[in-house]
Amino acid sequence: MGVPHTFSARGDGRAQYNPYRYGNDEAVRELEMRCYKDGTPLQGSYARYLRVDHVVGVCWGEETQYVYVECTSGFVHGRPISRRALKKRGVDV
Repeated sequence: MGVPHTFSARGDGRAQYNPYRYGNDEAVRELEMRCYKDGTPLQGSYARYLRVDHVVGVCWGEETQYVYVECTSGFVHGRPISRRALKKRGVDV
């Protein structure tokens, strides 16, 4: 089952976590730390990605099961990322 239309219809490029599943900062932080610990590293960067078994949000208007995180200056921050966006970063998904 997908996320509600009002959530998944965004097509402006901005990524957004599914507010029905990740409605608070702690839930987002747990997902992003899981990605940082268990995710696949992107070659030549401090970024990682992880596929989970549910829709984490939207990216470029597409529902996605992928989350992407970067670690800069000791801080981990991330966002949902589409397969298309991962492919642009050289990932074979």
